[in-house]
Amino acid sequence: MAFSVITASSASACTRQERREGKCPDAQAVANGGQVQLSAGRDTLTDGDTGSTNGDAGGGTGGGTATPPVNVAEEGVGGSHGGAAPAPAAPLPACPTCTAPIATSVSDLVGFSPQLPTQGMEPNGLAIVGLAANFVAEASAHVVSGTLLGNSAEVRFTPTAFRWDFGDGAGGTSANGGASWDDLGVPEFTDTDTSHIYTVRGDYVSSLSVEYSAEFRVGGSGWQSVTGTLAVAANPLPVVVRHVKSVLVAHDCIQNPAGIGC
Repeated sequence: MAFSVITASSASACTRQERREGKCPDAQAVANGGQVQLSAGRDTLTDGDTGSTNGDAGGGTGGGTATPPVNVAEEGVGGSHGGAAPAPAAPLPACPTCTAPIATSVSDLVGFSPQLPTQGMEPNGLAIVGLAANFVAEASAHVVSGTLLGNSAEVRFTPTAFRWDFGDGAGGTSANGGASWDDLGVPEFTDTDTSHIYTVRGDYVSSLSVEYSAEFRVGGSGWQSVTGTLAVAANPLPVVVRHVKSVLVAHDCIQNPAGIGC
């Protein structure tokens, strides 16, 4: 089973407003066992304090107390008395109560599992020694949706290989799930890409594993591939294998439904 990671990041291209609104998730996808795990981290900016607006910093109109003016003539500053001018006051900070914007980091982890494949066979649950039994699987491309950090998230699963273990030591792999004899337009017991011939009478269990490739996208971005595949097991299928013998009868099963072999 392949284990892989792929990361798609768009945070560096985000504007200040998009970062403030939390629209810049940094997403990655991991194919792990039978599941794709999407994780994302995001930085959210909160504006800092822009300072007091009540006029405290220098005699504004917002209710602060202004320093009263000085009559330089009365105090003898620069007037006829010839006193020395006082030293200028130190400048006030531009914004003594301001604070910097605050960055908050959040993360999320969500698992996405594909639909379980199913398998069947014809004849249904029965195989005849020396004749082909046709196995058919149901699995198709589909999209699983969810939410990641408040953004829409989707994973698209596509079946790429069907691996059978027929229970008698033999197996087979095909690129598709096969089709019924009727859909193929061929007679019963015809060999197909997904058929198997049992050579020994007995009771067996057929196992099927379907391999899926996966792609993901978050927040409406483009599809990105997840390296590797996921192996997902289908339902186990009991198979009864028997010999068939021919006997002569007086009537067929239409004429005598209760007859031997009907």
